[in-house]
Amino acid sequence: MLPMIVYETLSVDEQLEDLGVTEGRILELQSVDERPYDDGYFVILNWQEATTFLQTAIKKAPRILTVWVHTPKDKTRDYRTVDRILNRIDSLLLGIEQQSGSDSTRVTCVIKQGRSGNLIDDGWKTIARNATYGVLYDEYAV
Repeated sequence: MLPMIVYETLSVDEQLEDLGVTEGRILELQSVDERPYDDGYFVILNWQEATTFLQTAIKKAPRILTVWVHTPKDKTRDYRTVDRILNRIDSLLLGIEQQSGSDSTRVTCVIKQGRSGNLIDDGWKTIARNATYGVLYDEYAV
């Protein structure tokens, strides 16, 4: 997972932990084949390549990060905690600009791009919402 500062910031946050999102409940989409938990909330990070370039002298495309928050729909259909988790993640991600994680990858820019409506994931049998961010980072910054 690149950049590590995203995971490291989310996984140690006390407010997310109070909402039920602990370190083990933050996963990268490509590492999950089936619903990972039968109760509580979990976060899925999905890194995608961007197709457009920033209009700068140096052509760099931000990666698109989609952050999903899920909880089993047979336990609740209330999206309020999902929203509180996404609100906290917004605050954390927008605060990591110019920071590096244990992989020395520096995030230079995070741009909030929007959120989904209330969704039901029929495959995982969860309620879910997602937030999307443009994340520009430098793998070679030390």
